[in-house]
Amino acid sequence: MKRITQQAGFTLIELLIYVAIFATMIGAVVGLAVLASAQKTTSQITADVNYQGEATMALITQTVRQATAIASPAAGNSSGNLTLTMANAVVNPTAFGLVNDGTTTRLQMSEGSPAINNSLTNNRVTVSNVSFTNMSLPSTKGSVQIRFTVTYRTTSQRQELQFSKVFTGAATIP
Repeated sequence: MKRITQQAGFTLIELLIYVAIFATMIGAVVGLAVLASAQKTTSQITADVNYQGEATMALITQTVRQATAIASPAAGNSSGNLTLTMANAVVNPTAFGLVNDGTTTRLQMSEGSPAINNSLTNNRVTVSNVSFTNMSLPSTKGSVQIRFTVTYRTTSQRQELQFSKVFTGAATIP
């Protein structure tokens, strides 16, 4: 009589179950990696917009505080441009306004005559809705309210790549 021995190994059903569990685990890991990458991109975009907006606002307010007078806009008026009279002749006048360089709209600072132009933002963002409001009272040297929007530049329709922020501030000539 021949004896039948069992061979060690896996059955087909056991193999299918193991493959299904492995595939599910791999899918979960890939899904988490995609989510982490999207979150990293969103964080970088937000940080870039915040950094450029805050740095630009700080430079404008610091420059206003160093000015001797607000040349334009006139008291009580708003404009997309701000012109300051400066004590230092090398940087007099100093002006802020939008400029389109063909790829994006940037906030620009012009100093002196002839003007030396400096872009305050880079090509990763677009600046819009710039408003300088002269809030000066008759007995003061001048105060200005500043408002602008910084938008991340992207050609993608993905929601996580769409980000804008409005920055507001004010400065007074001491």
